[in-house]
Amino acid sequence: MPRDHRAEYEWRMHKVLTHIDDHLDEALDLAALADVAHFSAFHFHRLFAAWAGQTLGDYVRHRRIEVAALRLATQPRVSVLNAALSVGFGSGEAFSRASARTSAVRRPRGARRTAGSRSTKSAILIRSHCTASRRMGLHRATPRFWRPRP
Repeated sequence: MPRDHRAEYEWRMHKVLTHIDDHLDEALDLAALADVAHFSAFHFHRLFAAWAGQTLGDYVRHRRIEVAALRLATQPRVSVLNAALSVGFGSGEAFSRASARTSAVRRPRGARRTAGSRSTKSAILIRSHCTASRRMGLHRATPRFWRPRP
């Protein structure tokens, strides 16, 4: 692929990533994102998977989990439900299932949930699993930290 085409494709993909970040709380479908990149849906899906190293659905899911986890870690008064809804998950349960599957957000070993306890939220381990954005040089400064219980 000639150099100018590669730069054009990268510019289009960056435009899509920016659109995804700006519209995480909305439904993001393949056709709409392909329109942002000015590709056909079929071509865009293949290009994105080759360029990012993961499918579009996986990228969006990981990005939503990252943003929700960062909000939970940095804003202690935000509930899990509000953080999940603010990034486009339909419910707190959907966020919990998605985060458990990717293990980007998890409770540390030994941390038990007690009825009505919010202390488990202050002990969130954030690990970025968005290797595609890191590989693309777009990884936000998502901290890797552990906040112990008070």
